[in-house]
Amino acid sequence: MACFLLTALLSIYNPGNWQVFPSMDKVNCITTSPRRIYIAVPDGVCILRRSDFRLVRTLTRADRITEPVRLCAYNPVRADLFITTENHLYQYLTMTEVLTELDPPFKHVFSIGIAPDGAYFDTEAGLFSKHRIAQQFNKVGSLPREITWYGERDTSIPRDYTFLVPYYITDDQLNNHPIELVYKDTRARRLYAAARDYGVTVYSLSFGFPEHHIQMGPSSDPVRRIINLDGRLWFVGDNHTVYLDPQGSWDHFRTRHGDLPGAGFRLLFPNLLDLGRRENINAVLEDSQSVYLGTDKALYLMGPKGKLTSILTLNFPVNGLTQLGDSLLIATDYGLFAMAGESLSEVRDPFDRTGFGVYSIARTKTGQTWLGTLGGILSLDRSGHWHHIIPPGFDLSKPVSGLTAAGHIAFYDNGSGITAYNSQDSTWTTIGRESGLPSDNITALYADDQYLWIASPGLITRLDYQAELR
Repeated sequence: MACFLLTALLSIYNPGNWQVFPSMDKVNCITTSPRRIYIAVPDGVCILRRSDFRLVRTLTRADRITEPVRLCAYNPVRADLFITTENHLYQYLTMTEVLTELDPPFKHVFSIGIAPDGAYFDTEAGLFSKHRIAQQFNKVGSLPREITWYGERDTSIPRDYTFLVPYYITDDQLNNHPIELVYKDTRARRLYAAARDYGVTVYSLSFGFPEHHIQMGPSSDPVRRIINLDGRLWFVGDNHTVYLDPQGSWDHFRTRHGDLPGAGFRLLFPNLLDLGRRENINAVLEDSQSVYLGTDKALYLMGPKGKLTSILTLNFPVNGLTQLGDSLLIATDYGLFAMAGESLSEVRDPFDRTGFGVYSIARTKTGQTWLGTLGGILSLDRSGHWHHIIPPGFDLSKPVSGLTAAGHIAFYDNGSGITAYNSQDSTWTTIGRESGLPSDNITALYADDQYLWIASPGLITRLDYQAELR
């Protein structure tokens, strides 16, 4: 039947539809080419434009890098980038954007050296050089005098630069971050300094002053919710909150006890942080000048000045919130409730099922409401008609959680990837590792009119689903 047609994405990975922002809490290596900056972090290699430090793309597990990244080094002889993991060596041709796994006569690479005549590798089997073009490695007994090392033999260390004293960076919340790695870019007269849990700071070698701060994506703490609030996209974790503004700038806030949150951002008010620690905030819904907050126990209203008011005690978790006309819909494990003014009523299952729980809820600008329930999805269209939708092959004993929607498309976490349902033509699409999803461990989803935002441990992924599903 057409309404249950399962359509899988083409297995051809189109990186142009994906943007991956990995955690930069730990930076393992930095190298540059005439036009790009390459930053190796455990979850991939970030490729940025030198001109404005904007992310171009990220090489991740979706590109068949199967282990955490340890090193990367740009080789100008052939305009290629070498990438190492614990047991693998890769070559990325920057002109053609082709990544190839190499088969060298060694297993572990301790350091990569770049010299005028090519690349050298310090390994458990000794020193090797790579042929300029062929995939051939030769053991060597001596090294060129002019060579730049990455890794254990790192040519530059923080102590080489006195203007970095005291060799840590203090952020806006007065937390100190030790500088662990530096890279000297002689061509641009810049120094890239990576600090723990802070990202990369770009300094002028001429004056010793910081010029730019590079930090994208989440912290290493899992993102529990993605929220559109105050004109920003918020990625909220237990101890770390990140927001992305419309100009593409990221900002990070640590929210542990004793930290000083940035004033003026409603998700960082101290009373709200305390509420999140006590009861876990599961749902956030913006309403004019106020914000509704659903926790493990109750429903709260936060005013424009941060005043927090308890408006409903439930003693069980609120899974989601949305506005439908004059009513506030409250999704819980024990059913769906509608609150209008001070009146609270239960919304009965339109298909008379028992054990009616709502585990996620989303409403689109088109007026369609989506409910994730046990074994399927309920949809309420703008004319008031209910539809019961059962995903093909879905385990009817499991709840549909992590549901988000935009336009006529609903997305949910299927346990090994993401499933998309288009209500216009009743088609299903699976988005998985073969189509570019870098991690199938999903902690939060959010869809806007063009992008699907996916949170995974240490990663924030943005999929242009309008292009991908087309």
